[in-house]
Amino acid sequence: MEITLAKSDQKILQIKITLREIKPPIWRRVLVSDQMTLWNLHEVIQAVFGWEGYHLHEFRIGNVIYGDPEDSEFMDFVKEDEELYKLSDFNFNKGSQFTYLYDFGDNWKHTVLIEKVLPYDKNTRLLQFLEGKRATPPEDVGGEFGYSQFLEVIKNLKDPEHESSLIWAGGSFDPELVDVKKINYRIDLVAQQLNDWNLRFNVWIVDPEDWVDPNVALNNWLKTLQKIDLEKIQSLPLLTNMSYLLSYLRDNKISGTSSTGNFPQKAVKDLVEKIGYSHPLLDKDEFSRLFKNEDDVWAVYFIHLMAYWAELITGGKGKLWKLTPMGETFLKSPPAEQLHNLFMGWWFRGNWLVTRHPYNRLEYLHYTFPRFIHKLLTSILTSQSMDFIKFSKRILDAMGFYEDPVPENFQFQMLIDDIEETIIKPLEALGFIIGKREEKLLYGSIKSEKLVSFQLSDFGREAFRTMINISFYRELKAKLN
Repeated sequence: MEITLAKSDQKILQIKITLREIKPPIWRRVLVSDQMTLWNLHEVIQAVFGWEGYHLHEFRIGNVIYGDPEDSEFMDFVKEDEELYKLSDFNFNKGSQFTYLYDFGDNWKHTVLIEKVLPYDKNTRLLQFLEGKRATPPEDVGGEFGYSQFLEVIKNLKDPEHESSLIWAGGSFDPELVDVKKINYRIDLVAQQLNDWNLRFNVWIVDPEDWVDPNVALNNWLKTLQKIDLEKIQSLPLLTNMSYLLSYLRDNKISGTSSTGNFPQKAVKDLVEKIGYSHPLLDKDEFSRLFKNEDDVWAVYFIHLMAYWAELITGGKGKLWKLTPMGETFLKSPPAEQLHNLFMGWWFRGNWLVTRHPYNRLEYLHYTFPRFIHKLLTSILTSQSMDFIKFSKRILDAMGFYEDPVPENFQFQMLIDDIEETIIKPLEALGFIIGKREEKLLYGSIKSEKLVSFQLSDFGREAFRTMINISFYRELKAKLN
């Protein structure tokens, strides 16, 4: 039987995390609940420092090591599972401290200090970033020694590696800068996994200028559709899978997990049977045994997000997932109306970065980002293919990333993976984009498909055209011509 902890028994911890061996010190201060797990704390530390998360990590508390037990195959010891331990399990007091190690190569050791143990207060926002000092060293810079060398190089304008080092670091680097906006944005993304699902909505300031009312946009779009468009829309797997998800939630009592609000494992397995799954290394049975959370199964998690953003379902942490009146109406609506509803939900209410997990370099999207993407997409001429690398480079240049677009540039490849998963894949699922991919060998006999180019479908192009004020569209078209 699950025991629900009373709010009065919960505590708030004020924690200071300091990167060791660096002077002057680099540190961050946060407020967290003592009910979060060590895995959750790992994600908090990654967020406030801006680490990218693709290296191994561990906690050392007392004489015990905590982390991901699967990492033990690379070690000569076994780790305790960090997902099974809450901070409250350790009875921390003011002054307690332990170690968080990230990247066993660069060996970044962080001292985690419990500064205060506070009573639970429902008016205190958790998670909360309070303050910090100095920028985090670039990923893979080479640890303490490599970082000191890097700083010397970028200070010396005459150093032959000055320019290339800055480009490698993203174009610029200020060791004194703490980007509070980015940190708060990343903290909000972490909070999505800890709190109710409403934090999965976008955190942009909505820019209503020039956007057409969704109902007007729908009516204008429907007038453009041909018979072949309607046939293609009706055959989209997204609509079939969405109808199955809604029917499943209508016919079964599915409550969100108490820790994240995600679907429980049994529900995910049921949905995988119908929706399917995608994993390049594991067969279906092995994957079913190993996955831990719903967001490990992108196919299910994406459909769940799309339904939530379109306001077809409601639920969350410890709450029953059920259909809204809009969800009930959705099941009775024509396919084209269903598709437009999902598109509007994703475009205006979706937090696009949520669909890219677990390691994304795109940490923050400005509220004008959808408008910029709209301009790029509507600039593609009818039947014209857009080179994906060039498309990605235009986006990254606009965002201030200065990466050389060559295959051996690992940082650039990571960034374009983010673009593919945050923009291209959702639009492919909607049928608005048709991607062209080529098969490539990852390692051994493991193969993957690489996106080479894409073009807009006819009904996708019209959906973009009809969602913007016509005068704006004409002005844009005149400029392009």
